[in-house]
Order: sequence, then structure tokens, then C-alpha cells
Amino acid sequence: MKKIFALSAASVLMAAPAVAGQYANVEANSSFQDGDYSSTRLDTHYGWEGKLGEASKYYIQGGPSFVSVDGADDMEYQVGGKVGIKTALTEDVSAYGELKAYSADEWSLSDTKLSVKAGVKYTF
Repeated sequence: MKKIFALSAASVLMAAPAVAGQYANVEANSSFQDGDYSSTRLDTHYGWEGKLGEASKYYIQGGPSFVSVDGADDMEYQVGGKVGIKTALTEDVSAYGELKAYSADEWSLSDTKLSVKAGVKYTF
């Protein structure tokens, strides 16, 4: 299953326009439950971003993620990635969406952590 994911990601990346900008993104996200610290995820991703027409932009990124759980001796290693789009609806309003996935112990749909984010932004 890992090979299928890797080949799928590679085919999407190869299809990106040649004018896409490359970047590195290091991001830490900590979780708290009932006011108590529970874990931190450190993403170390490599990505590409570019334009889709006149009003839209996309990005795709992926790489290793390190998860430190409160009370655990070892850090958990995962692979993660994000793909997103932002589009201008008017001069002051834009919409965006993101799909994010992280591996678990095995690459299977039931073990992979998926999340979706969508929103609208109004600029004053």
C-alpha cells in the first residue's frame, strides 16, 4: 500500500506546472485535552505551490512527521502530507480547502488519519 501512495503522490507532483514554487515547511502542532497537554506533532514537509488560472492558487506538501506523546519514552514517526487550494471569489472574499493525511502503523485506509478543512475569508 505504501508503494501505491508514493506512486500516486509522485504522479500528482510530476503533473504540477513547471513554474511552481518550491518551499520547506516546518510546523509544530500541540494538543491539549481538558486543559492538559497530550502531544505534539512536528511536520517537516517539502512542497510546491503555484497558480491555477487567474484567481486560484494550490499547494501540495509532504514528508516525515514526528509525534511526541506526553508520558511516552519514544517519539513516533509518521509520514504526512497536505494538498490545498485557495480561490478569490470577489476582491474581498476568498474560499479555501485542505485535505491532510498522516500514516499510522500500516498504510491502509482504516489506519490512515485524514482531515478536511474548508473556509471563507473576508478581508477588510
